[in-house]
Amino acid sequence: MPRRISTHAEIAGETLLAGAGSYYVAVAGPTKEYPNTAKFIEDYTAKFGAEPEPYAVQAYDAAGICVQSIADAATAAGGLPTRADVVAAMEALKDYQAVVGTINFNEKGDIIPTARYFIIKVVSADPALWSSNELLAALDLPPE
Repeated sequence: MPRRISTHAEIAGETLLAGAGSYYVAVAGPTKEYPNTAKFIEDYTAKFGAEPEPYAVQAYDAAGICVQSIADAATAAGGLPTRADVVAAMEALKDYQAVVGTINFNEKGDIIPTARYFIIKVVSADPALWSSNELLAALDLPPE
C-alpha cells in the first residue's frame, strides 16, 4: 500500500466543517478529469481497494518521466548514466505520453503550452468523500 498522504480535508480539520460549500483552487483535479485515466483508476482501485487519492496520477506520471529519462540517459551513455546524463535526458524529453495527457517542458521546467488549474467546490468535510467534491472549472494558463 502506498504511503497515505493527508487530504486537504484532513489538513483543514474542523475548520473545514464550517467550509462545506467553500471553494478552492488546485493543480490536481479529480483523476477522472484527465484524458487517459480509466485504466489507471481501474488498476489503482484493484490494487489498493480505493479510488486514487489527490495527486496519485501526478505522482505516477512524475515517476514515469523519471524512469523514461533514466532509460534514455542509459541508452545514450551506452550503460550506466551519470546524474548529469539523466538531467540532460529529462530536459530533452518531448511529447511524453502521460496519464494526464501529453507533457512537455519549457527551458525553466514548466509544463507547456499550459498548466491546468481546477476550481473545486467542497461538498463534504468527510475526507472519505473528498473525491465527491464538485469540479466547477478547469483553467489552462500559460507559464510566465
